[in-house]
Amino acid sequence: MDKFIGQQRVAGYLSALKDHHIPQNDDWIFDGDYSYESGVASMQYYASQTDITAVIGASDLAAIGIINTAQKLDINVPDQLAVISIDGTYLVDIVSPRITSVTQSFYNMGETALKMLFSKGNESSHIYTSFQIDERESS
Repeated sequence: MDKFIGQQRVAGYLSALKDHHIPQNDDWIFDGDYSYESGVASMQYYASQTDITAVIGASDLAAIGIINTAQKLDINVPDQLAVISIDGTYLVDIVSPRITSVTQSFYNMGETALKMLFSKGNESSHIYTSFQIDERESS
């Protein structure tokens, strides 16, 4: 996982747990990347280690790996396991069940990055762009 982005995502996750008075459990964080294979590996790990009821995939591909592996393990999504992904690309709409996502605007991210690159005097190295949660069939 990209070190900065991965750290930011984990920090946001831990902050959300704290905001909702949910105790932190380091076993709930699977160290992988954004790949389909990481989604498969994480679901295999979680299914053998714990009785999870929800998973946040680090990407749409990882979430697809999670869902496909859950189905092979006879875990019904969303009845037994809710899955949400981060990205919201076209992939979330071409799988079954369609994946609930934290949808980012990659166009806006690219436009913002270029503006930062070409602007003079911009000292900020990190800018957060907007996102939305699109609920679909996996949660």
